[in-house]
Amino acid sequence: MIKRTMDFGKKGRILLAAVAMMATGVVSLGTGTSGASANGVMTLGWGDYGNAFTNNFNPYSATSATLGEGAVYEPLWFFDPASGSQTHPWLATSYAWSNSGKTLTFQLQHGVNWSDGKPFTSSDVAFTFNLLKKDPSINKYALPIASATVKGKYTVIVKFTAQAYTDLSYAAGDIYILPQHVWSKIKNPATYVASYPVGTGAYKVSSVTAAAITLVANKNYYMKGLPKIGKVEALFFNGNTPLDAAIESGSIDWGGAFIPNIKTSYLALNKNYKNENLPAAMANIIPNVKSGPMSDLAVRQAFSDAIDRATINQDVYDGQLGFASSTGLVTPLFKSVLNPAYKPPTMATAGPNVSAAKAALVADGYTMGSGGIFQKNGQQLSITVTVPGGWTDYQQALQLMTTEEAAAGINMQVSAPTQATALADLASGNFQAQIMYYGFTTSPWVYLNQMAGPVPSSVGNQGGFSNATVNADLKAISTMTNESSPAAVKDFYAIEKIVSSQVARIPLFAQQGDAEFNGNVIKNFPTTQNPYAESAAGIYPSAGWAMSRIELVK
Repeated sequence: MIKRTMDFGKKGRILLAAVAMMATGVVSLGTGTSGASANGVMTLGWGDYGNAFTNNFNPYSATSATLGEGAVYEPLWFFDPASGSQTHPWLATSYAWSNSGKTLTFQLQHGVNWSDGKPFTSSDVAFTFNLLKKDPSINKYALPIASATVKGKYTVIVKFTAQAYTDLSYAAGDIYILPQHVWSKIKNPATYVASYPVGTGAYKVSSVTAAAITLVANKNYYMKGLPKIGKVEALFFNGNTPLDAAIESGSIDWGGAFIPNIKTSYLALNKNYKNENLPAAMANIIPNVKSGPMSDLAVRQAFSDAIDRATINQDVYDGQLGFASSTGLVTPLFKSVLNPAYKPPTMATAGPNVSAAKAALVADGYTMGSGGIFQKNGQQLSITVTVPGGWTDYQQALQLMTTEEAAAGINMQVSAPTQATALADLASGNFQAQIMYYGFTTSPWVYLNQMAGPVPSSVGNQGGFSNATVNADLKAISTMTNESSPAAVKDFYAIEKIVSSQVARIPLFAQQGDAEFNGNVIKNFPTTQNPYAESAAGIYPSAGWAMSRIELVK
């Protein structure tokens, strides 16, 4: 499912699938040795692409094997997307703001080595930030970096051209630190193929085929006692059905799949099979508000009113999902800034409002045409919703919605191109509407800014929503040191009112985590009771944080 700070792409949705059956040669990347505390093997059942694995571990490449992000490469700080209250030191030990939010100073861990044995120092961190400043193509969060300098081996001073308080989760939590002695020789960081990755993480890459990636424990890892497991084998899949079969058979220890009727088809098979859904993201219909039928507010409102969210929850997700307020904010994660006027619906109130949908269209000048479909200016009201091929849960939800929309006089069609095509069209604005997850951030400002703010399409707001008041309020919050302060909350409330009334997004439900754990083999995985990381295996760098802490059952 997108990274915790993005709508789509390699950081988010757990891309689903059957083990690639093609014969491929193993690309040996070194044998690696398990640490004294690490032993055994954990098997992961999920993929990162609509295509097979590739031997590229460049964290700034669009085609990278993202399994390495958090496991091989590390950021400075960990912001837990499953619990907004939990943050932890990673490569840094502390950070401090100064200069009215234009300077961020990090103190770094001592005694850290790169996987090739060379020491990690402040020069590596400064090099990474300066590289992002030099090459905007890899500065995907558009951080306003002015400079990065060092003060000794363990202090880094990052200066920004503007107040950057709300960029903290990006700068500290989403920037993967690179070894200067390797990357200073790279001419084009965005396209560099890192087949032999040098990182500081708990794991090293051992081998890569189109069907599998094997990681082995970094025996010199600086966090004492980690990782707990000596080898991790990730198997690639290209669809839900074969992956479901592998998970249900018990051959996958940490799975990432949508399993229909999961209570009977998986959980009932073994008392130690676990399914953990930690609400950190929202599934939405992203409307193209710049062109096409969804550029009409009345159409967006009618489309939303016609959706029977309760039926989708029950029929597709076995009743496991939470509902979304019209603001799209994830609860309880962002409860502290959510206007009480926009409470999420309950199962009883999450059904459709067909009469309201029809009334909105009539007021907008639509008249009922042939076949029970509204028309205007001689054009039938027809909306095509795109879903990446292979995302079977979303496909099932959309099939239900075609009937629901028809009841409100809207002709809804479903298009399921390849994942690569769907994501490319989303980024370019070549769509009428698309179903997509969104979230995986602990910052409500980041969440709303990427939903409705003035950001590049690679970061968010692919629907093109624009509102001057929203932009001004987001700007005001960005100058505040505390996103939960009364002044910030007041601005959040104002943003939520506009986002809701203008239907910037059409929220569907709290995103299912797609996380299955074989408790016969592993333990200490993220749970609702212990949300120390996101349970979904495809959320980076959270997956790397969890991977090093999961243990084998003795």
